[in-house]
Amino acid sequence: MSTLREYNIKRHYDAKHEQQYKNLTGQLRIDKFNQMKKIIRKQQAIFKNQAILSNTAVKASFVVSQVLAKNNNTLCGWRYDKRMYDCCCRNGIF
Repeated sequence: MSTLREYNIKRHYDAKHEQQYKNLTGQLRIDKFNQMKKIIRKQQAIFKNQAILSNTAVKASFVVSQVLAKNNNTLCGWRYDKRMYDCCCRNGIF
């Protein structure tokens, strides 16, 4: 880590968090760190899962558009819904 960045992080910690965490020492400090790390990973997982769902929806949209274009059809009726779902399942989207 660069010296300037390290200095900025230390200054931020000293200004914002030192009073809150100065009483934690030894194993208590390690436990608090692990707890905070676990919380941030859960939060990050939420956003990662949302991105995956979004990409899946886009892929499904492209597959449906491709099938409709190949067959020169519009999307209407239950037969097309079932066919589109089957097509997406074969391509590993759902």
